[in-house]
Amino acid sequence: MANKAIHIVYTRYNLPLSFRGKKGKVAFDQEWMDSRFLLFRDYCFSSMINQVVQDYRWLVFIDNDTMKDHRLALEELSKNYDPLEILLVAHEEE
Repeated sequence: MANKAIHIVYTRYNLPLSFRGKKGKVAFDQEWMDSRFLLFRDYCFSSMINQVVQDYRWLVFIDNDTMKDHRLALEELSKNYDPLEILLVAHEEE
């Protein structure tokens, strides 16, 4: 019997990037987050739900400090779409 591959799609929704020489976390304001959600919903999410083959896991990583209204909006999208899982990422202290 052949092993079946598990396809995983990995999306960094709003995780800050670390650059050499910079410390601290990037704060995303409400305007940026609103824009990010619309782009995600209208392009990423709509593209993924319209894939012909739905045999994958879609892991969307969000910052642990993401505003509650944005967490709820993402959770609402994932509620009826089994491949999508929203995962919180905590900050590491330096």
